[in-house]
Amino acid sequence: MKKIVYFDEGSVTDYMQIVQEGSLVKTTELLSQTQKGLGASGGVDIKLSPFASLLTAIAGLSANFSGKINMSTSYNTDKMAQTIIQNTLLSDFLTVCKAENSQIENFSGFTLSEPKGSLTELLKISAYTNMMNGRTLIDASDEIELNIEKFNETIKMAKGYFEFLGVKEERKVIFRFNIEALRNNYRSIDLTRMDLLIYGVQVGKVSLNQLNFNEEIKLETGKEEQLKFFKLDNIMDGEKDKKSGNITESGRELEMFDVFLAGVI
Repeated sequence: MKKIVYFDEGSVTDYMQIVQEGSLVKTTELLSQTQKGLGASGGVDIKLSPFASLLTAIAGLSANFSGKINMSTSYNTDKMAQTIIQNTLLSDFLTVCKAENSQIENFSGFTLSEPKGSLTELLKISAYTNMMNGRTLIDASDEIELNIEKFNETIKMAKGYFEFLGVKEERKVIFRFNIEALRNNYRSIDLTRMDLLIYGVQVGKVSLNQLNFNEEIKLETGKEEQLKFFKLDNIMDGEKDKKSGNITESGRELEMFDVFLAGVI
């Protein structure tokens, strides 16, 4: 792996603590050595266990510092410590992935795309609405207005994870990404443009129809005028298929994986 694109530290920590019974060998060793050094210097009040210290560092907090260093130095120190701990946690995680009893699957050679008519597809264009202002009527009869300026914010509030369709030859799966876990200033659209190695755990099954924007928010099927603002005519395709009784590819359930790690091969 040449470069880390995505790393969900919180999910990895939970997995290793619960499923792997705390297999944080290198991370715990690093934190233990660091605490001994800091304790010997007398400049830091050691209050947290190694695992609590791990969570503190990942969150970017500095609860242990005594206040003897200026804010700029403290911030830079926190960032460096956070990076070191993240990389050590990453090393522990990759070791666990190689174990015979690991429940983590890895994927390579998959092409990622936003499911048509999904909130993930809306996320791709939502950032550009920040440069717009004004309101537009959604339903003239009810005089309901859509605040364009809050469009991007609302999309991100609606979901914590966003789904991408992964395709490799005949196999199709759904990958769920926590957008907050993207690294190195990458954005969601970048995931569709790179050759990625993906590590994830299966969490269930879902069909492309279920990821449809109309299905997500349970809009009334007759209100097609509400959707014209988004220019997503395919949002209603799932409903048309249901009415016609056709069994389509978008109605087939696919394996769904929560992604822990993704990087450029």
